[in-house]
Amino acid sequence: MKVPHLKPYQIILEALCLVLLIAGLTLTAIKYPALPSQIPNHFDAAGNVTDYSGKGSVWLLEGINAAMYAMMTVFIFIPAVVQNPNVTWKVRPEAKYILESETISLLSETKLECLLLFDYTLIPMINGTNMSPWPMWGILALMTAGIILRLVRMKKLTAAPTRPWEG
Repeated sequence: MKVPHLKPYQIILEALCLVLLIAGLTLTAIKYPALPSQIPNHFDAAGNVTDYSGKGSVWLLEGINAAMYAMMTVFIFIPAVVQNPNVTWKVRPEAKYILESETISLLSETKLECLLLFDYTLIPMINGTNMSPWPMWGILALMTAGIILRLVRMKKLTAAPTRPWEG
């Protein structure tokens, strides 16, 4: 199996993702013993607490976070995924490496943004406070814009020229 070559930008993204994952797990481990039995676990769009659960829910959140991190990291090293066979346009044969690299960047950027969302959600859960909604909406907007822009860039860099006479 051919392991994809990561560019420096992608290595930095992967390192940031690992740091965020470890930070969330460490924060949870340090704060868990002092948490009350009931902590906030759901917030409305304005950031107000709408539901509570047992303090073990912070470990559930971090477990989901770690599983998502592991899954997206493994995807990067599966050639069938990063060569992106499901694109809806014809790819120039010489552009397969570009498509692979762009797919790795897309996965890494999305993983970083997901980790930011999980860690941001963890903080008000541990502190027992309301959540400011603006960082959450900002991360979601950044994630959406990033995915759209990366997909547009992938098509622009890799699409085979279209010829009207070919059906």
